[in-house]
Amino acid sequence: MFKSARMDEIHVVFENCEHIEIPYKDVRYIHLDGISESIWDINVSNADEFDLSFQKNAKYLRLMIKDKPEYKRIKEHYDITWIEFLRYGEVIERIAIQWVGDNEDINLGQTVKEENGEIDIMVSPN
Repeated sequence: MFKSARMDEIHVVFENCEHIEIPYKDVRYIHLDGISESIWDINVSNADEFDLSFQKNAKYLRLMIKDKPEYKRIKEHYDITWIEFLRYGEVIERIAIQWVGDNEDINLGQTVKEENGEIDIMVSPN
């Protein structure tokens, strides 16, 4: 079954928790693939109740956006960790992006190209 959701903005979140807000009109193409969901909790206090954390993870990201000065951080640092989808300022979906390699500051699976007034970002384990 195909499910769709309306959104008006995405946030590209980086390793240091900074993010860039991108109005959906600046998005030319987006594709996330290899999405899995994990469930986890740490119950170190032996509580009787707990809140499970649900997290979606993508192995592949392809994002093409309009090239604007406010998006220059994407071109300078290779450290995208999350994509957040928003509608009316509320996050409706948050997906972690696979980190490739052991470097804590640079995702070795991330590439960025500039072409024809667009920024083409890809994160892939290959």
